[in-house]
Amino acid sequence: MTVEAHLAALRRRSDQLAHDVAGLTPTEWTRESNCPPWLVQDLAAHIVTSGRGFIRSIERGLAGVVDPPSRGADDFSGADPPTVASALNGVTDRFEALYDGLTEAQLETVCWHRRGNRSVRWYAAHRLAEVAFHGWDLETSLGRSPHFDSAIARLLLPTLLESNVPRTYAAGLTAERGQGERFLLRVADEPSRAWLITINPDVLETTPIVTTEGDGNVPARGGGLAITASAGDLALLVYGRADLRSVADLDGDAALVDRFAQVFPRP
Repeated sequence: MTVEAHLAALRRRSDQLAHDVAGLTPTEWTRESNCPPWLVQDLAAHIVTSGRGFIRSIERGLAGVVDPPSRGADDFSGADPPTVASALNGVTDRFEALYDGLTEAQLETVCWHRRGNRSVRWYAAHRLAEVAFHGWDLETSLGRSPHFDSAIARLLLPTLLESNVPRTYAAGLTAERGQGERFLLRVADEPSRAWLITINPDVLETTPIVTTEGDGNVPARGGGLAITASAGDLALLVYGRADLRSVADLDGDAALVDRFAQVFPRP
């Protein structure tokens, strides 16, 4: 997918989120979020401050600096919803402006990231993920039972599964280490689009594959588990926001259903 597609989706989702944040009541603003120990106001502020951190990393990377940037002096203590919403709009404006006119070579420029340095191109997808997932978190915290946007999920799944998830696993963010478990993740209404995940003790390997009619139980024959869900539910699942049994059709080794939650990394 192109950087332009990620930035266009980011603009749409950020605008929607800023509108929602601006209209929050004082009671909603101080409600507990589903990202403890944050309150809703802390979650909203984090969406802004993380964006500012991404901007600093990209600016420094384009300038040839890949050292960790100093933390900004961002402080939204006591800020009201309209103030944070306005700040989010400003961050999205600045983020978009960074990409204006960049060459292909510049898009491949390496920038600092705490889980391994990444390209300017990757940051476009990662910022969309940050806003989309934390936007979902905010709506969930307010009891609105949101769906994860399927178009955004389709844009993000390659980055989530092929880049983010392996590095998150390498950072040790799992309850247990894998022992060679194999999971085939498929998009429900596009079953030919799939990823084979193999989780070994030291590394999580992701292989994009194209399945055909009759291939659904390939992992099962190898002792694995095939997981089929909508694009939105797959995104929520791999980012720890959904329960496997609740959102997916499962085929294969039943023992791996419980193992999934233990060995699959949640950021």
